[in-house]
Amino acid sequence: MSNVDTFAFENSIIKECRSGIMTIKHSNNVYFSKSKFYDNEQFNLINIGSCYAVGFEECLIEKNRTMMGENYALFSTYDCPLIEVTDCIVSDNEVEHLFSGEQEVIMDGTVIRDNAFKEGNPLLLALKNRANKC
Repeated sequence: MSNVDTFAFENSIIKECRSGIMTIKHSNNVYFSKSKFYDNEQFNLINIGSCYAVGFEECLIEKNRTMMGENYALFSTYDCPLIEVTDCIVSDNEVEHLFSGEQEVIMDGTVIRDNAFKEGNPLLLALKNRANKC
C-alpha cells in the first residue's frame, strides 16, 4: 500500500503470504480492525514507513515466521510517529525481533505470548520489564 489517505481493513484475513504480511508507505490514517494475520513468512513481516496514524485493533497476529539469523522483525518501522496495536493477540510467531527500526509501536492491552523472539532483543526485554512492574 502506497500513498493512501484513509483506509479501513475490517474482519478480514491475510494468510499464507510468502513475502511478508504487508508494506505500508507514504500513507495516513490506516486502520486494521478485528482481522487475522497468520501463517505468513519471510523477511520483515509488517513494514510501515513514512506514514502517520497506523493502527491495529482487536487483531490476531499468529503463527508467522521470518528467516532466523537475519535480524528480521514482526514490525519494521521508520518515520511513522503514530503506530498503535490495541487489544490484539500476538502469539506463536517465530521471528528474531518483535520490533525493528526507528519508531516506537504503542502496545495497549495487547497480549504477547508464546513467541520465539531472539534472546536479548532489547525491545522485548523492555516489554517484559514493563509487564513485571504492573
